[in-house]
Amino acid sequence: MSKKVLVYETLAQGHRGYYARVLSAGLIQSGFDVTLAIPERELNSPEGLCTLKPLLPDIRWLPIDSIESNSDRGRAQLRFQQLHSIVHQLKPDHVYVPTADGLSQIWGAQWRPELCFPKGTIMEGLVMRTPAAYPASSKKVELQRWLNKKLLSRSGWDRLHLLDPISYLYMLEHSTDSFAKRLRLLPEATEPFSIQNRADGLKFLGLAESNDLILTCPGEIHERKGTDLLIRAFDLARPTNSKLILVGRHSPEIQSMLRSEFKNAIEEQRIISIDRFATDDEFASLFAIADVVATPYNGHMGSSSILIRGAGAGKKILSSDWGWCGWATRNFRLGEICNVNDLSGFATAIKNSLTTANTKLETRDSASDSSASDFLRYHTLENHVAHWLELIQPSPDRKLLPFPFPSR
Repeated sequence: MSKKVLVYETLAQGHRGYYARVLSAGLIQSGFDVTLAIPERELNSPEGLCTLKPLLPDIRWLPIDSIESNSDRGRAQLRFQQLHSIVHQLKPDHVYVPTADGLSQIWGAQWRPELCFPKGTIMEGLVMRTPAAYPASSKKVELQRWLNKKLLSRSGWDRLHLLDPISYLYMLEHSTDSFAKRLRLLPEATEPFSIQNRADGLKFLGLAESNDLILTCPGEIHERKGTDLLIRAFDLARPTNSKLILVGRHSPEIQSMLRSEFKNAIEEQRIISIDRFATDDEFASLFAIADVVATPYNGHMGSSSILIRGAGAGKKILSSDWGWCGWATRNFRLGEICNVNDLSGFATAIKNSLTTANTKLETRDSASDSSASDFLRYHTLENHVAHWLELIQPSPDRKLLPFPFPSR
């Protein structure tokens, strides 16, 4: 009899819908009876229609209430209560929570975390980042992050996956042996892009063919990702025969910046802005047309699938020097890093990256330096799904590639 599996997700935006999709598809392909719990509003959103709706012929869908709260803690509390209710109602054999941030800490705050879910139900979750692994701006923040880590360590996951190697190493070093044994590092899921040719990408985005050098920043166009700094630095740099192309939902602040302060750059088409949800093909096109892919994430904790996908597409990366992005770009020789808060230095880095974009990067398959190659082989869809399936379906034939930690 096939195991009953629950995949619980409350949002379809960005990586959340994508992780739920590839996990669910892998479980279906392996013969499990899968129920996807997600609100109808999310399933019918532009992201949900693109990522999750195509699964419905092969999966059970459980419509759940949307989570509404004005605070992160409130949302986490409601998500934990909702998951608790669903698991006790459906009694699945195995539960996956692809976004376990916050919810894990609420679980860890319970008086007896090990008694929260039915005995025999296997619980797996994924935490995107562990803030305690990163420098804190004050003693108060440091204490908050320590408490966050303490509560995470009390959660009752049978297996807890981490995406960020920096967080993973920190948790191994600062956890009890029993909790450390339940931790696993999970690869990002990356697939070959549907569009790989520059001319096709420009055509798909409705842009004219050009010999200009192109800088892109795929994904949500938001100051949280440092896109405001990128716009300012690009305008300051004024690189010749170059364009910054932004496609995706823009935050209100970015919208305002482009309408007023950078109106001339828009009119002169030095900056091209398309403010709407980018479909899979449009997202792929942003990598196909790019000479340089920027990840200017300012103070970003955790890994970046954009950076990994850009490197996998053979593009030069221009990244913040902070956190995982700087660490990965530097250690795996993926491009150039800079302090994105120093606009003058950022502008210089933009010029240098575009100027040298067509210069061949370090040979990835050479015997002398295979670091980038090993890094990209680790971050594949197949390896991502294999790590998810290790506990539910152990198989000696399924090879799990380990993360290629750089030599210290």
